[in-house]
Amino acid sequence: PSPDNSPSTPPDSVPITEDSTSAYSTATIPQFTIVATWNIDKQATYDAPITACVHGNLDILHCPEPALHMSPGTRESATLVNAADKAGYTLYVTTHSHIYVRQATIHTRLISQRHIYNGRLHTFIFQGDDNHHTALMCVYAFQRNYKTTAQDTAASPHNPTHFNTQVFALATELLSMYDPLTLVVMGDFQHTIDDTALHRMGATQKPPPGDILTPFLHHPFNLVSVIPTQHPTLAYHTWFSKSGSRQAGLDHIRMAKWLI
Repeated sequence: PSPDNSPSTPPDSVPITEDSTSAYSTATIPQFTIVATWNIDKQATYDAPITACVHGNLDILHCPEPALHMSPGTRESATLVNAADKAGYTLYVTTHSHIYVRQATIHTRLISQRHIYNGRLHTFIFQGDDNHHTALMCVYAFQRNYKTTAQDTAASPHNPTHFNTQVFALATELLSMYDPLTLVVMGDFQHTIDDTALHRMGATQKPPPGDILTPFLHHPFNLVSVIPTQHPTLAYHTWFSKSGSRQAGLDHIRMAKWLI
């Protein structure tokens, strides 16, 4: 979303894995793994995400578009990492995202993680019982008005089209590497799931360059956006203009419909 995205918009959250922690004590471990994505924008306070994690009992919180002074290597990001650790979360900091992973539950299942495009895509692989794997792809897509920069060269492309290629190459690779695999793709896609008043207020927008939302709807992924699927008759807006005249559902948690 553009910089006037409201930081007060609550995160979208959903339980994704039932009985994924059955090997652990049910007295301390919740039955579901709860994930959320929240575009907190550049005005967010230091304690807002970790407060959401603790009070929302979240296992994973993905926060795209952090403020520049919270980038890797800064004093502020070190403060965030320490605060998250005290609250029982491991914080992964990149230029384009902060991801909180609960240490007592899902972090014990983590077998690998990697990011590209300075965190526009951050992928986590978790191993559950019976060798079942879950891949969580956290996305912060390029904005509609993105302009090519000096970073974009033939030898080192940095643009929406190349990003699209990388995202779907990795998703396809994961499907072939792990069987069975639960694939969850969440974050800011810069695009609505459906061009109706329930998902958009204002002028109709073309798909953003390098659209990564629409292809996940189709084979071989066949993913749906969880909250609109659960509540098909309700408005779904996660971005709001300052004037309130424009609203759209740009942030999504995507997974197979049979998992909902």
